Amino acid sequence: MKPNYNYSHLVMLLTCQVILKNLVPVLALFTQRLSTLTAVYVEKLDTRIQTGLQKISTDKYFVQKNATKEVKSIVDRALKNLRAFYTDLKVVFAKDKPLLETILQTFGFTKWYELAGRGKQEAITAILMAIKENIEPYRQQLIEAGMNAEAIDTLVADADPLDKANVAQESIMGSRPVLTRELQTELNDIYTEVIAICTLGKSIYNNDPVSQKLFSFRAIAEGLENKRDSKPGNGTPQ
Repeated sequence: MKPNYNYSHLVMLLTCQVILKNLVPVLALFTQRLSTLTAVYVEKLDTRIQTGLQKISTDKYFVQKNATKEVKSIVDRALKNLRAFYTDLKVVFAKDKPLLETILQTFGFTKWYELAGRGKQEAITAILMAIKENIEPYRQQLIEAGMNAEAIDTLVADADPLDKANVAQESIMGSRPVLTRELQTELNDIYTEVIAICTLGKSIYNNDPVSQKLFSFRAIAEGLENKRDSKPGNGTPQ
């Protein structure tokens, strides 16, 4: 199910909260026009908004936490293996410095190892990918020099999973959370109900532009969006 609003879930719900706060001091005027728009109704709607905020935060945090956990697991293992691999290279090619320097440069150690040693994911990924892409001409030579074939294959095997996990993590951190159909339906309903309040507010304050702005969903939401990077859904805000 798609959103019926053009804002991130967070901005939409925060805007709804602002509008309800603007509504409370002048609620009597709205109740005169619409008897069902009572203090009890507003209180229940505010509770639904707070619940929605809680759920979208929890959903996004859960997904991000799992993605981060997956990356950390690969990074920790890969860094440990890279350190051992780097040491082994220096030991077995101690008498052939030119070849050692060529191998270290080819495998990305010369450029990235210092950063990788600090746990930088991008640097670790860069070295793993360089090893994977350039290992074949050197693999047999390394094994004959005494290096462990399984250790080499483990580094190669970690390259693609870490690269994909990094991309997935960045994508998740920059995206809006994917919600269940039930929760998206509830958010759509909240938006629709608050938009109805805004429509009524514009009518009540037809000759009062300043007060009308208190119930302009678009103006309030855009003010909040200036501080957040959000992706649009479907529909047209009012």
